[in-house]
Amino acid sequence: ALKTEHIDLGFAGKVTRQETEIVAGSRGTPGFMSPEISKKDRVRFTESSEVYALGVSMMEIFDVGYIDFSGQAHIDKSKAKHHDPALIALIGSMLEKEHLNRPTVLQVYSQLDK
Repeated sequence: ALKTEHIDLGFAGKVTRQETEIVAGSRGTPGFMSPEISKKDRVRFTESSEVYALGVSMMEIFDVGYIDFSGQAHIDKSKAKHHDPALIALIGSMLEKEHLNRPTVLQVYSQLDK
């Protein structure tokens, strides 16, 4: 099991209801930006966007995938077979193109803390 001590989730954080309407231009590192952020001029940074970025970071750390020419992250099955299937499944879920299908930060932490 992996032991997590700290995860910095950048732009994400607890906000008030009024603050959820904040809209910003794209910011971030291409390849680590979630599909919903990289495809729009004006976006809302969400917990889901940060989960995607963390998934890309984990994909890079464990060397189990790649970012294609369009900036989309992909798991490489030939590299992934050398790692715990639960870890690969978690990373894959964090890289879901549809933001509503990604786990929450608490779900990610719960999986890493097992």
